[in-house]
Amino acid sequence: METFEEVVDQYKPYIYYFIRRYGIRDLEGEFFQLGMIGLWQAWENWDEDRASFSSYAYLCVRREMLRLLDSNSRRIAQQQAFLETVKREDFVRNDDYAVENEWLHTIRKMLTEKQWIWVNEFLIGGYSAREIAEKYGVSENAVKCWGRDARKKLKKNWNITEELNHR
Repeated sequence: METFEEVVDQYKPYIYYFIRRYGIRDLEGEFFQLGMIGLWQAWENWDEDRASFSSYAYLCVRREMLRLLDSNSRRIAQQQAFLETVKREDFVRNDDYAVENEWLHTIRKMLTEKQWIWVNEFLIGGYSAREIAEKYGVSENAVKCWGRDARKKLKKNWNITEELNHR
């Protein structure tokens, strides 16, 4: 049997044929690479009792290219379906983010560094007191104290402890 390099030299036109046949613009070489994979699989798995090598190579190269085309078309269809369900208003929510950012900035100003760590890590980040303690090299009770002090300070300045106490 021939070496794979000899097979590539002889059957590389199959790959180019399918790229042209299906109108593929293969700027990144992805389809050519898949064609080479198909050719390799044909070379590795060919059984001379079942079919000629050229027929088998043709099928293997074609199969790999069609798999990628099918995958790409499904992905494009999913993206298209998503874009059809999304409204312009879904993307124009910058004001909410600006208000939230301003609110957090105001909270940040009134808290100490450690209290802010608790707000940022526990309330916003969703980390447990134990995880925060490990991250900052302090005891879990220290983190709980930061939270207690932050809640007191926020209660004093705003009446938002209902939400904080339920966390």
